[in-house]
Amino acid sequence: MKKYKPFIILAVVLSIALTGFVQAHEPTKPINKKQIQRLGVVFEAVRQLYVDEKSDKGIVEHAMEGMLSDLDPHSAYLSGDELRDLNDMTEGGFVGIGIEITLKHGLLQVVTPLDDSPAKKAGIEPGDLIMRVDGKAVRGMKINQVVKSIRGKPGTRVTLAIMRKGVDHPLTVTVPREKIEIDSVRSKVIDQHYGYIRIASFQSNTGDQVLDAIDQLQKKANHHLEGIILDLRNNPGGVMQAAVAVADAFLDVNKVGYDHKVVYTKGRVDEMKYTGYVATSDKTNGIPIVAIINNGSASAAEIVAGALQDHHRALIVGERSFGKGSVQTVYPLGNGDAIKLTTARYYTPSGRAIQAQGVTPDVQIKAWKIPENAKPAESFEIREEGLQSHLAKERQPVDEDDVALMQDIKDQEANEAKKDLIYRDYQLHEAVTLLKALSKLNATKA
Repeated sequence: MKKYKPFIILAVVLSIALTGFVQAHEPTKPINKKQIQRLGVVFEAVRQLYVDEKSDKGIVEHAMEGMLSDLDPHSAYLSGDELRDLNDMTEGGFVGIGIEITLKHGLLQVVTPLDDSPAKKAGIEPGDLIMRVDGKAVRGMKINQVVKSIRGKPGTRVTLAIMRKGVDHPLTVTVPREKIEIDSVRSKVIDQHYGYIRIASFQSNTGDQVLDAIDQLQKKANHHLEGIILDLRNNPGGVMQAAVAVADAFLDVNKVGYDHKVVYTKGRVDEMKYTGYVATSDKTNGIPIVAIINNGSASAAEIVAGALQDHHRALIVGERSFGKGSVQTVYPLGNGDAIKLTTARYYTPSGRAIQAQGVTPDVQIKAWKIPENAKPAESFEIREEGLQSHLAKERQPVDEDDVALMQDIKDQEANEAKKDLIYRDYQLHEAVTLLKALSKLNATKA
């Protein structure tokens, strides 16, 4: 049987047994025996009097589900299957439709659809509220119950009724279930000298993937990389150590303050306290960075954005992030299942709390969608070469003239691509514009 590592979702790995941990800590207050007795009475009543016979195991599991789910949207009881799914997600794959969700107003709210997922392709957006799953109302159901109903066998389909801001009627979306392979990091070169790194989620190997992406960008830019766009939009988070590793790649241990912190946590007990540090030099040699966030950027994505902002290493642009600043620890119970418990809050290097506040960008850029038909008509321009009987330009040698013509064509193609970007992704277009300005300013200072 596959062994599962105890871990904290967007947090530090802890290899401790829950029973031993609880026994090792004296309770802050004596346990109220009358309350425990009341719980025993209810247990026995369900066991003996409920209309359908229930197993002791089932009753205890339901009791744990209720106890944990009412604490906050992120604490939960995990069955063996759910624990396996969670473990698979941290490694980059699971079966489902590809959405990160949380609880809001008794309904499930989509934090973000994952990149290239069935949910993304079906048009599900951050902020959508799931009202029904295959016709069954969601309100009143536990979050794990809804997740179970959304997930299923690969190749099957699930129909969601969703509520969307700005739309006055429910939308019905049918989505296929697939094996979701999360591609954590993607990169490309923009306009020959500017790198683009997209982080879709934070998995155990994301830090190494970002380092590889930086190396590849340097090579593709012929080692003249002048700036990097770090795209953290619609990133639901993941493993905290990965967030620390990513921030560390862009920070220099010899140039940061705040005691070299990337993030730190506070919990009720000392074991829940954790600090992630900048430990190495800046792998990008100080070139300008523009990081893009939005309301789908959560947890580990907010850790990276907050650290880069506090250390003045990147210009943060876009929209205010989701605001998930709590730490969940997963404790196996020893029989295949586990509990996921909120055990701490995390803070940026300067001490800013993220919980329910998020990261506010330095420059706000809305995700405007400019339709293609809004493209302006070509302007009426008069140049010397357009005048009748103008003096002809001096001829260059044929080979130089051909080179100039080829360069002119390349420039036109680059300009067309740049124009198109404003219609494809307005936030990215504006981020690239800002990055180029920062790069010029950086070159001037040098």
